[in-house]
Amino acid sequence: MRKKAKDAVIFSMMKEKGLDFTSLHNKIRKECSENFSYHSVYKAVQQLLEEKVVIKDNKKYYICDEWAKEKITFCEKLRDHLSHVNSFADIPSIIQFGDIRSLHKFLRRLEEDHLAIFNKEKKGTVTWVVYHCYNYLLQPAKELFYVNKLRECNIDFNVLCYGNTPLDKWTRKAFEKFGANMKVNTNVGGITEMNVYDDLAVQIFYGNEFLEVLNDVYNNTSTINELDISELFDRLSKINYQINVAIYKDKNIIKILQGRIKNFF
Repeated sequence: MRKKAKDAVIFSMMKEKGLDFTSLHNKIRKECSENFSYHSVYKAVQQLLEEKVVIKDNKKYYICDEWAKEKITFCEKLRDHLSHVNSFADIPSIIQFGDIRSLHKFLRRLEEDHLAIFNKEKKGTVTWVVYHCYNYLLQPAKELFYVNKLRECNIDFNVLCYGNTPLDKWTRKAFEKFGANMKVNTNVGGITEMNVYDDLAVQIFYGNEFLEVLNDVYNNTSTINELDISELFDRLSKINYQINVAIYKDKNIIKILQGRIKNFF
């Protein structure tokens, strides 16, 4: 397909801070396989000036910053659209994991590759329905970085926590400093956990052995000073994991879940 003169002008100016017309024309002749005449390049530049794609200052031509920003925003939205349209179908409805590390790696990859929650121009909501926010005990800095990133990307982050122990309240205090809305003792999430997004929901079924260890630690730790992370890690490392995940993509299911979540806030 033959490249248009206007495309050649834009392409030639991409890596330049500014070019006068003679330099621009010579650059196009040198780098472009098509043989554009002096007149065709001049006409293309004038059209780009009228369209505010290019600006002229002190006899030099520049790509307009505002036009470039609009193009970047459009491309990001197009990428999000393609991600939703083409990729959701590739996500299995049921997935099994052998450990919590693999589970959380999958969740982060799902969010980054398939969801638009880290697009600062698109406001959204993320809700966790949990027994306990155990990952905050295992890697607090990483978890707070994630919570803060959601806030910076205009995401309303909610947590409905089944537990009401000192460790749950300690987690709530930390999360709320970074803009999260967390409620403890909600009496939801006692059988499964869920991550509810605007486009899909992830339901997590942990094995009994994992939950027994988790509940024992949370129920028998009176203060944060009593928490022995090394012991918790050691006990979890010895577990024969069985984690099953169900993915819900139906918009009606998401709408129902989000409606019920709103009743808690």
